[in-house]
Amino acid sequence: IQEPPPYRSGTDRPSFRQSFKFFKQPRIGRWSIFLVTFRLPLMATILPLQISMVDNGMSPSEIGVWLGLIALSTAMIMSFFSGFLVSIWQRRTAFVTFASIKVVMLVLLYGLVSTAHEKSHYGLILIWGAAGISDVVLFAGAMDRARPAMPGFDFSIQVGLIFFIQTLAEPLWGQIVDTSGLLPMLGIAVALSTVPLLVLLLVKLPLGPSLGNRHTSTASFSSK
Repeated sequence: IQEPPPYRSGTDRPSFRQSFKFFKQPRIGRWSIFLVTFRLPLMATILPLQISMVDNGMSPSEIGVWLGLIALSTAMIMSFFSGFLVSIWQRRTAFVTFASIKVVMLVLLYGLVSTAHEKSHYGLILIWGAAGISDVVLFAGAMDRARPAMPGFDFSIQVGLIFFIQTLAEPLWGQIVDTSGLLPMLGIAVALSTVPLLVLLLVKLPLGPSLGNRHTSTASFSSK
């Protein structure tokens, strides 16, 4: 991994102006749509699933084991394997594969909750596994899309955008679950999870190289 070039002048230093310039890059709008929608459906389902564990009569110790041990261990394992594959596969291949897996996981979760609601806590394995995959995809893509002179600044902008949109959406998810229940919320999550997959398949996204193609420079990628 090469060191980023030193700041050449005051115009290269992180600032509000530079944050606006980041969003003026070519095709950054379609990348932003992918960025904010990839993880969003997962966050829409995690909290309702946790609430359903209480509704199903699980004890605090059981909930702690599922959330603190099983769910997080699943996310860690999936992050490890997806990170390895992202490093050796072409970015587009990896992203399409993992976006498809995420859709399948949410469909399986919908089927589980609709047929055996009392076992909905098993869905945490699916959701946190998908979350581990999503974080690898998003963070790898965010670093690819960072400008050579300020990679840390651009990475922070993109991660901040992801969590900002998630925070804005949480009251809406809560309102849907409160008025319609868990199953309609999962249906919305499944539909929303197809958005980044469609963006990948139908729109040319600015994606970076794999680890095996390090000869492709960051500067040339940024200019695409």
